[in-house]
Amino acid sequence: MSLDHGRHAVTTVTEGTTGYCKATFHLNGWIVVIGGAATLYSMSAANQESPQNIGFMKEVHMPEKHGEVVIQTAGDGDHAFVDWTYGKSHYSISCCHSVSEAFFMAGSIAETISSS
Repeated sequence: MSLDHGRHAVTTVTEGTTGYCKATFHLNGWIVVIGGAATLYSMSAANQESPQNIGFMKEVHMPEKHGEVVIQTAGDGDHAFVDWTYGKSHYSISCCHSVSEAFFMAGSIAETISSS
């Protein structure tokens, strides 16, 4: 699947009645996985969801030490998990129903870390 500025995502789709679609890509050193059965059930849904989340990540000053972002799409809103390690500390953020809030929380921690 093609995303913005020549970036590509590997999209995996399962078959059957449950249907599941997962898009995986790299963004500024971060591994991003977006998937879910409730709303991300087709290639077109994956095509719409990925660029939106790329926009959120570009908007926020993400931590310099890269990690992994997992976004689980669901009928009640997306659930986001952001994990990274800085020095000997492991940081983990999760936010139900708002991907942008998870990114803003990670950004606020990144600002605190870089200023100390």
